[in-house]
Amino acid sequence: MRRFLLAFEVLVATGGAACVSRLEIPAPPMQEETQAIAAIYDLPTGSFGLGNAQSTLSSVSAAVPALALDWLPNYASGLLTALEDRIKSSGLPDNPDATVETHYFILSAVIALNRVCLGWDNPPGPPDAATNGSIALTAVVENGRLHPESWGTATGCKLNLMALNGATMGNATINGTLILYLLGPLPGSDSQARFLFTFDGTLAVDNQTLSTSIDFRVFDGLLAFRLPVSDGDIIVELGTGSSVTLRASNGTFRCDFSALSCQ
Repeated sequence: MRRFLLAFEVLVATGGAACVSRLEIPAPPMQEETQAIAAIYDLPTGSFGLGNAQSTLSSVSAAVPALALDWLPNYASGLLTALEDRIKSSGLPDNPDATVETHYFILSAVIALNRVCLGWDNPPGPPDAATNGSIALTAVVENGRLHPESWGTATGCKLNLMALNGATMGNATINGTLILYLLGPLPGSDSQARFLFTFDGTLAVDNQTLSTSIDFRVFDGLLAFRLPVSDGDIIVELGTGSSVTLRASNGTFRCDFSALSCQ
């Protein structure tokens, strides 16, 4: 179902210094932009007023379908759990915040995860990249530390959404560049996932195709996205049922879709 490629270089630490790596380390795309987006999720730049509750909640309702939040976050989490499985089996660090153990060998590695997409059949047939497309993902360990960014390209990636999560109808196709920015260790399961996802390209579900640039954050099962307002961005955290939380530069507000009100 998937194929992995791994390039290693071992750096031996001696006397507080290490040999210079000759492994070519690729630079993540949009690195500064991704870090700036991650910062907004922690510190929103836009403000919110209770008098704008109805119009803001209407904007939230309109934004959710375009973000494919009913299936894309789970698929992105699955890419990271596949990457975690490969990195862990290779003995490489799986946490960008972990301390480097300098009394052992210091490793640098470039990990290429080439994942054949499931296709539109339900149940999925044999892996077929030519028909169903693929996602090529890159991760980097440099001087014993995992980079927070993993990135790659989706090329004609076809997914039957019912086969993917058992709940969402439709056939989807993904084409474009994606970045997975870790906010914790690589997850062993979807419930452990902590990451920011950005995508630039096209998402097609059935006969609707959208050229889009989107981002959302997954943190311990909590799904959030940015909503532009007049003076910046506020963060929308989706709760259970009709509840939603709006985090703004001037406070945090609990809202209810059914009542179209916040407090």
